[in-house]
Amino acid sequence: MRTRFWISRLLRTLVTICFVVTFTFVVLRTTGDPVVALLSPDALPSEIEQFRIQWKLDRPMIEQYISYGANLLTGDFGRSYQDGRPALQSILERLPNTLLLGGFSYLIAILIGIPSGIVAALNRGRLIDRAVMSLAVFGFAMPNFFLGILLILAFSFGLRMLPSAGMGTFSHLLMPSFTLGIYVAGTLARFTRSAMLEVLDKPYMKLARAKGAAPFRRVFVHALPNASIPIVTIVGLNLGSLVSGAVVVETVFGWPGIGRLLVTAVTARDLALVQGLVLVMSIFMIVSNLVVDLAYGILDPRIRSSR
Repeated sequence: MRTRFWISRLLRTLVTICFVVTFTFVVLRTTGDPVVALLSPDALPSEIEQFRIQWKLDRPMIEQYISYGANLLTGDFGRSYQDGRPALQSILERLPNTLLLGGFSYLIAILIGIPSGIVAALNRGRLIDRAVMSLAVFGFAMPNFFLGILLILAFSFGLRMLPSAGMGTFSHLLMPSFTLGIYVAGTLARFTRSAMLEVLDKPYMKLARAKGAAPFRRVFVHALPNASIPIVTIVGLNLGSLVSGAVVVETVFGWPGIGRLLVTAVTARDLALVQGLVLVMSIFMIVSNLVVDLAYGILDPRIRSSR
């Protein structure tokens, strides 16, 4: 049963990736002609035709799709229409910057969100509980782009403490990381509080209290592990969303990652680059969901044995 569980999850992941590739390919080619965006309005018909032939846009869509799929299997994501460079090379150059931003944002989210949710649950109904939940609602309700602009106005133009855009020093990382991480922190705080409240009322928690177990042991040995499944769900799902959510944040702060590259590629209708970027972001989302599924089977064997 265990082998069947792992195989079913991996097969589902592969099917989802194939669907994403197909959907992205079809949508990009049915929403407009890339030649119109790439060539000037004064381009001669012969130049337009030559461009189509050069980039194989004159072929039927099904033929283009088969060729694109076959190239993907060899690691060829195509070439950028703008500069002729391999799309994968452009993506890999920017990907470490996005991973740095996403990783630091996630660290901020976990360090703020989970402890805040635990504190709120342990002080249910008190002032600190209401204050933490109010801040959590603010965190996940505030649009990223608006929060980013507010931070720039406050800390760059007002206090002149942090750079408003670019990358190079640790100071450049602070505001975009906080902007990206505060949403996840708010979500984590809410779900951690809810999961902890459900566990704290269980009979085994009352028994641990009656036996005189220290508060630290009751929270981190008895309560938190049993509340881990909903927390792991949110942690895993938001791990993938940090990469896709970086599109807005990187644009606001001028961070040179794949999110900002995607905006540029979409504007220029650079099909190969857009397809590659969407595929990479989708893989992050899909893999994070796969990790959550596998974590379920590890944390609760009943889930693994029932499927």
